[in-house]
Amino acid sequence: MKVYIVNGPPGCGKTTFEKMAKAIMIFYGYMGMIYSSIDFVKEIAQECGWDGSKTPKNRKFLSDLKELLTEWDDVPFKKIEERLEQFEIGLSQYEMSPAQGVAFIDIREPEEIKKACERLGAKSILITRGDVDAAAFNSNKSDNSVYDYEYDIVIQNDGTLEDLQQKAKHFVEKDLAI
Repeated sequence: MKVYIVNGPPGCGKTTFEKMAKAIMIFYGYMGMIYSSIDFVKEIAQECGWDGSKTPKNRKFLSDLKELLTEWDDVPFKKIEERLEQFEIGLSQYEMSPAQGVAFIDIREPEEIKKACERLGAKSILITRGDVDAAAFNSNKSDNSVYDYEYDIVIQNDGTLEDLQQKAKHFVEKDLAI
């Protein structure tokens, strides 16, 4: 299975790119998965009363909660590993080999990206967009550190959706070596 750690500032098109790449991969016989290291944290936050909104205050709450869970017992990373195991089981149920699986994992923190790349044999991807409001990611440590890592692949989302679609197609054909 190929694993890609994806990062970028809020609103840069990470999920859009991942969904586009995932859809293109199907035509080449691959199955894709998208998961965020914050997904389980969001579940816990909802139990605490978080309403799902992404205000600066709420983004800080999620970032701080993730940091606490990481310090306590590396919970977010363990959830990533569990999700990857489930994905591999799902591949076998469709009679696909692990080599036909591609996982996109969203992680913000440089130290967590490094850990994921080392432990999972992953490559890192940065999605950037020039018109993203820098103030949108000044509310917490996780968003502030987006550019504090040397990524393997950088994708500039500076055009139309069709342009991003072409970049996703290029990624699938070139970086996945299809």
